[in-house]
Amino acid sequence: MEIIREGLSASRPLVLNVLKLEVDWTDVKEQASVENVRALNAIFNGVDLNVFKLINSCSTAKEAWRILEVAYEGTCKVKISRLQLITSKFEALKMSEDKSVSEYIERVLKIANESLLLGEKNS
Repeated sequence: MEIIREGLSASRPLVLNVLKLEVDWTDVKEQASVENVRALNAIFNGVDLNVFKLINSCSTAKEAWRILEVAYEGTCKVKISRLQLITSKFEALKMSEDKSVSEYIERVLKIANESLLLGEKNS
């Protein structure tokens, strides 16, 4: 999914801020455009109607992906705050006498999974 990471300047290549005619595209630009359309189509088909409303005006897969990242993960500051909260939960974990070992392990795994969803590993 290089097209999502790298992006495409527009669905049609620009020259001096003027869109090139499709007949003037190089093979590389045409292939990039096809990949963008495929990636954008896959993203559109992979979300429900409410989420689709957020991204339906996007012309590039990269643009749609960034909107989805912010919608689901939040901005970098939000992600850091969530990780700090998860770390605090992890550090405060104690096994109480009235809980079983399996309940404690379940709590540990829940916190670890929350951390993994944000891209962090607790060791």
